Amino acid sequence: MIKNIKQINNKSLNSEYNKMISEMYEYSYNFNSGLKIGFKPKKISLIDYKTFNFFSMYNKNIYTLYKEISNLTKEYCIEKGINFERNYFYILGNIIKNEYIPLDTYLNFAPNYKTTFIGFYVINSDMDEIFIEDEKIELIPGQLIFLDSSSKVLFKKISSRFTMLSFNISPLEYLYRQYYQKWIPLIWWK
Repeated sequence: MIKNIKQINNKSLNSEYNKMISEMYEYSYNFNSGLKIGFKPKKISLIDYKTFNFFSMYNKNIYTLYKEISNLTKEYCIEKGINFERNYFYILGNIIKNEYIPLDTYLNFAPNYKTTFIGFYVINSDMDEIFIEDEKIELIPGQLIFLDSSSKVLFKKISSRFTMLSFNISPLEYLYRQYYQKWIPLIWWK
């Protein structure tokens, strides 16, 4: 499923994300007992990328995107005969920039179960393209791509400006031994 979302300001979303990431730090002061006695500050990031979830950040654009993904998940479940309410879905999302995307390699983002899903939201793109099950898709900002986890995705042409949000959706039963703070519940909006 591919959907274009117009009510999200991608430029604002990207700048707010970068601003929040840059401001999430604290200083640790170490005592310096050398020739000059004093305290030496050290800047420490408060973000642990092993446990970070994009959707846990507070922002109106992120909230709108969360609702769109939730509704798309519900529609997909209805279409495929999956009970949304009984699966207790959770979501995880992270920003991925072009330097972290391997080209010309088929990627599988989640275990191949009937009730696990993956997706992408294109934040910034410059005539970039991917192949989903050998079908060429030209990426445009504001595009929400929702797939089941068995889909093969091939990134073919990626520009230096390319930025996307990658998200995974999984039912509660598959989250055993995951970081508790990493996944957040996905609820359905009527």
